[in-house]
Amino acid sequence: MPETIKLYRVFLAAPSDVTEELDILAGALEEWNLQHGQALGVRVELVSWRTHSY
Repeated sequence: MPETIKLYRVFLAAPSDVTEELDILAGALEEWNLQHGQALGVRVELVSWRTHSY
């Protein structure tokens, strides 16, 4: 059965020399989604120029 979730898109603007930090944040958000998202009915999605441009 389908379930309703609340999606939060977090836009992060950062210079291109902090890719390691962006990857760490993306991993932390994904881990949060796995541990808490379903129970709370929430998903947090990281939006950045690397993944969402063109």
